[in-house]
Amino acid sequence: PASGAGSKCTAGSINGSKPPPVSFDDAKKLAQVYAHGVTVSDDLLEAIVERVDGSVRYCCINLARIRDEALVLGEDRMGLGQWGGRGFYSDHSEGQPE
Repeated sequence: PASGAGSKCTAGSINGSKPPPVSFDDAKKLAQVYAHGVTVSDDLLEAIVERVDGSVRYCCINLARIRDEALVLGEDRMGLGQWGGRGFYSDHSEGQPE
């Protein structure tokens, strides 16, 4: 088939398979890009991974949000304690505290 005609493409997957869930190690690497300039603590990364149900997309959204919050506060580090009661974006929460 020319230019993919007849092939099935599912958003977020390759050949219809579901991508692997985001891991702590993945989140740590993604933080270097999406929270550039801010050191995100391991406890905050673990909380993100736990709450995003394996979604790389939501992991990235939350890391970018952490960076934004840190910059507003004039911080170059962000930990779970500093994050406080702020929520995390996921399929279920829309960024509201859980």
